[in-house]
Amino acid sequence: MKIGYTKNLISDLLLKENLTKTQDVELINLSQDDIITKIRNGILEGGLIDPVTYAKLKKDVDVRIIPTTCLFLEDFTNIIGLNITSNYKDLNKLSIPFESEYLFDISKIILNERYEIDLINVPSVGGSEIVFSHPEAILDISEDWFESFKFGLPMLFWVVKYEDGKVLVEDYINIFNTLTISSNEDIINNDNTRHGRITRNWDSECEKYLDETLELLFYNNLVKELHCSKIYSNEE
Repeated sequence: MKIGYTKNLISDLLLKENLTKTQDVELINLSQDDIITKIRNGILEGGLIDPVTYAKLKKDVDVRIIPTTCLFLEDFTNIIGLNITSNYKDLNKLSIPFESEYLFDISKIILNERYEIDLINVPSVGGSEIVFSHPEAILDISEDWFESFKFGLPMLFWVVKYEDGKVLVEDYINIFNTLTISSNEDIINNDNTRHGRITRNWDSECEKYLDETLELLFYNNLVKELHCSKIYSNEE
C-alpha cells in the first residue's frame, strides 16, 4: 500500500528514522495538498495528515482515522515556539521554517485569541517567527493553545480511504505501528514550573481534542466545512 506523509520537523517527532519502504507500505514524501490530491485520485490509500488536511479531504472522500500512533501536544512541550516581532508594522506577518498551512492557522488563532494580533491570510517572510525546540521562545504554541482552549493540540494522525472494511483495522494498526515511535512523553521545564505531554498513542481524548480543533478551524473561517472525526471500524 502507498501512504503519503510530509517530512518536516513535526513528522520527525513521530516517524522512525530512515523509513521509506517496508514489506507492507511505501511511504511517499509529499506536501499535505499533494496527499489530498493523490488520495482523491486513488494513487494513495492513506496518509499521515494534520487537521486542516483532514477537513479538506472529508469534503469529498470517505477517509477514516486509524486509532494508533499519532502526535498530539498538551500544554508546555517546548516543541513549537513563537517569537512575536517587536516591530509593530510587521505584527500581521509570520515566517515559518517550512510550508505548513495548519501551523500558520493555529498560530493565527492563538495570536488573535490571546493578543489581538491578526495575521494576514497567507504565510509571509518577516514579522514574527516560528521556531522549534527553542527554550527561550516568547510563546510555546501548545502551552498557549491549552491555556486558551483547555484541550490538547492535534498535530498528526493516520487516515485511510475507506473501502467497505476490506482491511481489518488491526492490520492497519500493525502496519503503522512499525513506522512510528509509540512512547508518550511527560515534559517538565528546568525549574519545574511548566508541565506538558507529548501523546503518541490515540485514545478517546485525542478524538475529543481533534473534534474541538476542527470546530475552531471552521468557526475561524480557516476551513470551509465542519467535519467530525470518524474512526475506522470493522463493524460497518
